[in-house]
Amino acid sequence: MCLILLGVEAHPRYPLIMVANRDEFHARPTRPAGFWPDQPHILAGRDERAGGTWMGVDRAGRVAALTNFRNPDAPDSAPRSRGDLPAGFLGGKQSAAAYLEQVAKRRDEYLGFHLLLWEHGRCRHYSNRQDEAQCVAPGVHGISNEHLASAWHKVRAGRRALRRAIACSADDNEALFELLRDEFEPDAADGPPMFIRGDAYGTRSSTVLRIDRQGLVDFEERRFDAAAQRTGRTRFRFRAA
Repeated sequence: MCLILLGVEAHPRYPLIMVANRDEFHARPTRPAGFWPDQPHILAGRDERAGGTWMGVDRAGRVAALTNFRNPDAPDSAPRSRGDLPAGFLGGKQSAAAYLEQVAKRRDEYLGFHLLLWEHGRCRHYSNRQDEAQCVAPGVHGISNEHLASAWHKVRAGRRALRRAIACSADDNEALFELLRDEFEPDAADGPPMFIRGDAYGTRSSTVLRIDRQGLVDFEERRFDAAAQRTGRTRFRFRAA
């Protein structure tokens, strides 16, 4: 996942609105979003190479989402897969705060990451490149592959677009997916496009997630090929238990 935009208490009906793009090599095998056969309370896409995920929600309405931290000088691999982090939270029973404490103790076992957890109306963030867990304040936020203070163009543009979409109609999935399809290419120093079209590497999927104040979860994933053509769509709606 290379871009996460989220509205925390930014809409009267929805305490959480999250929209995200996952950028990845097209050859990496991936399972579309669905409830996992071995852990049927988890709804997420799945990386079939390492077994983890980049974004998901469980039957209790807890959410976990991940972006990689870009560092060209970092090694190519680490003892643990970053995709284990969202899966570990959704698959366990620890509170978000306790889980992040455990993650911080083994932070050096992963390549760089940002991890967002939502639980009981509160959003928490942790990055092993900043090593500080923090609550995410109410408002519209964006996270990509740099430090939180380093807002690339797609983060700035994404926040503006999400604010507009929320103000117009937070119920409109088409508008939320449309903002994620922005292919404008900024200067190289200002990061990559929001939506990447490429033969080998690009935006593989976009996801829209909303949770309302009655616990209704609305999760939709749309998938794309190397030509940026949509190849699939899955949508799930359920009430958190």
